Amino acid sequence: MMNLLGTGKPVVREQAIAFAGGSSFKMYEWVPGTGYTYEYSTTNLANAQHTLNGIKFSNNKDVLFRASSGSPFALANAFNINTGIGAAYSNPSSSITLYAYGGISVNSNDTAVIVGGQMSGDGEPVVQAWAWSTASGFGTKYADPSSLGPDNMNPYVCQLDPYDANVLLGVRDNISGHAYSIFKYAWSNSSGFGSRTTYTSISIGRVYAIEFHPSNNYVVLGTNSSAKSYSYSSSGMGSLQSTASGPSGEVDGIAFNSSGSVAAVTEFGSPYINAYSYSGGSFGSKFSNPSSLPGSYRQSARFTPDDDAIICGGGGGIDTYNWNNSTGFGTKISSPSNVNFQTKSIQAIKVTS
Repeated sequence: MMNLLGTGKPVVREQAIAFAGGSSFKMYEWVPGTGYTYEYSTTNLANAQHTLNGIKFSNNKDVLFRASSGSPFALANAFNINTGIGAAYSNPSSSITLYAYGGISVNSNDTAVIVGGQMSGDGEPVVQAWAWSTASGFGTKYADPSSLGPDNMNPYVCQLDPYDANVLLGVRDNISGHAYSIFKYAWSNSSGFGSRTTYTSISIGRVYAIEFHPSNNYVVLGTNSSAKSYSYSSSGMGSLQSTASGPSGEVDGIAFNSSGSVAAVTEFGSPYINAYSYSGGSFGSKFSNPSSLPGSYRQSARFTPDDDAIICGGGGGIDTYNWNNSTGFGTKISSPSNVNFQTKSIQAIKVTS
C-alpha cells in the first residue's frame, strides 16, 4: 500500500472514477462528501493512438480493460485501488480483426473478454472473444460466430448480459434491407458464441447505448430519438415497457443508481442530462433539471458508488452534480480540469477491505 506522506500509515482508498475518450484516459479517487482527490498515474498504460471506446474493470476489480479503434484494439492492465494501474498484460496472441467501436465486456467470473465493433471488411465478425485469466492474461481465442453480421454493419455498442447468456449488439448504421436495430449471439462461457437472433420487431433506428437494470430483469436502449425500456431474461429481449419522456435526439448514455430506482439519460440536445424515477421497467416522473446545465452534448453517464453524485461526459469534458435519490440534482461540483476530452466512457468502482 501507499503511505501517507510523513506518517508511515497505509493509504486506504475505496472508490475510483475512470474516464476515457479520444486517445485520453484519466482516473481519480472519489471520496464521498469531498469529491475528486488523488489522480492515478497512467504511466503504465500503453499509448492508445485511436479512440478509446470503452473501459471496464474486472468483477474482482483487479484488472482494467480498455477497447480501442486502433491496434491492438483490446488492452489490459493490472489494477489495485490503493497502488493504482499496474503492468500491462500482453496483447491477445490472435489478432483482432475488427475496430472496437462497440466497447469491451467481461463475463461474471472474469474468464472471458468480449470485444465488439466495426468489421474491417465485409463478411467478417462484428464481435470476438478471448479466454481470460488474471494470472496470465489473454488466452485462447474463442471461435468466431458461425453466423456473421450483415455486410457493412457497424455495431456502436456491444454488451454481454448479466446472465452470461447473450451478447447484445446495437446497430449503428441504417442498412438497407436490415429492418432491425439490435441483435444478439447466444453465449456460453465454455463454448463461446452460439446462434444469432435478430430482433426484427425492434426497429427503432440506431442503438447507441445498452444498459441492464440492477435486477437483470430489464434493459434500456439509447436510440437516435429516445431511451426505451424492455423486459429482459436469460432468453434475451422481451417486450417494450416504457419510453422516457423528454429526450428527442440521440441518446448515447444511460446509467442506473445502485438500487435501480433512478435512470439517468444523456442526449445531444439541451438539457443534455436527464434523470427519471424508474420502477418495474417503466420510466416515471422526471427530476427537475440541474440549475446549471452542461455546456455541450453528453454521451456518457455514471452514478458514484454511493449515489452521492452523478457524472455525465461528452464534448469538452465532464460535469459532476451532487445527487440525492429523493430530491434529484444538487449543486454542480468541481470536476478535474484535465478531463477536457470527449468522454465516451465512465466507470465507477468501490472496493471495501
